[in-house]
Amino acid sequence: MSREIVFLPEAREEFDTDADWYENRQAGLGARFTLAVNAVLERIAKNPKMHAVVLDDARKAVVSGFPYCVYYREDGDRVVVLWSSTHRATRRNGEGAFELDESSERDQPNMHPPRALRDSPPDDEDWNAPAAGW
Repeated sequence: MSREIVFLPEAREEFDTDADWYENRQAGLGARFTLAVNAVLERIAKNPKMHAVVLDDARKAVVSGFPYCVYYREDGDRVVVLWSSTHRATRRNGEGAFELDESSERDQPNMHPPRALRDSPPDDEDWNAPAAGW
């Protein structure tokens, strides 16, 4: 049984912004990004427990081919996308440790989780309608 996928309004706005960011970097990249996220969302809809819990009941799914994660939680017969964001780009320093690549951070979309990862879910009227195709 596949579950309905819905976005919190903030998560949907972040996803749309990130898709535009990729498309502005290279024609067609935004569409490839959207397809990759869609594939993750389809897998989540079929098996929401497949990804690890990272905070309370929120789970984290990594998008293949992009430095991008989707954070979500189950809510009855639906899955709610709480937040989606790019990872910070990292590189190895001379001692084998990872550090922030400051040059890539400047242009990347928002990377900070919203309150939704800490707070209880809002009332039904606050949920965003399901996205077409998800």
